[in-house]
Amino acid sequence: ISAHAPSGLNAMAASCVESLILAGKFEELGPALDALELEVGVDKDWPWAAHVLGHLISGSPELAKITHERAPPCGQAKETTKAAFEMTMRAQARDFPGVFVASEAEVWSSPEGAKLQLLVQHVASSQKQRALLLMQRAYTSVSVATASANLGMSVGDAVNELTLQHGWVLDSEDNKFLNVKTNAPTRRQHVAMEALSRLTEHAAAMDAGSGV
Repeated sequence: ISAHAPSGLNAMAASCVESLILAGKFEELGPALDALELEVGVDKDWPWAAHVLGHLISGSPELAKITHERAPPCGQAKETTKAAFEMTMRAQARDFPGVFVASEAEVWSSPEGAKLQLLVQHVASSQKQRALLLMQRAYTSVSVATASANLGMSVGDAVNELTLQHGWVLDSEDNKFLNVKTNAPTRRQHVAMEALSRLTEHAAAMDAGSGV
């Protein structure tokens, strides 16, 4: 978003971004700007950073990259666009500490970047949740330093959140590792597993009855 009020038809894009951010409808940004781009085209005031982050927040880093690639040189040259693209590349590489560093870039405190701070914070929060889920799936234990870096938190805050809110257990010997508590299957997952088990048993019984 330009620091000054955009002129011409792309004032519609700035208005769209502002209204969706204020309403907390972050996941609607990417598709809404895609549709508006097709309808009215772009100019020098097009909100490329919001467009890129809109796709990233929707879990589509590839679309975020494509959006950045089709931006004209003047759009890619904007500091906010550069910072948004940096967040995208870090997220795609699962470099969560890098995502948090990019989300705290100085540009987000500028007059232009400040308009997107709520969006940037929401992206960082969503990547924190993604990091948490990946650690739950990948580890039975993880170092306190790794966990805190991947969550973008201080060691103390990370330990408090993981132990108090998520049931992880701090290693009693040296307090340098956390034992990871994996999430129990949801009701829907449990029903699906039971159905699969019954189907497998039925198939085995059919095979036995046919003499196969």
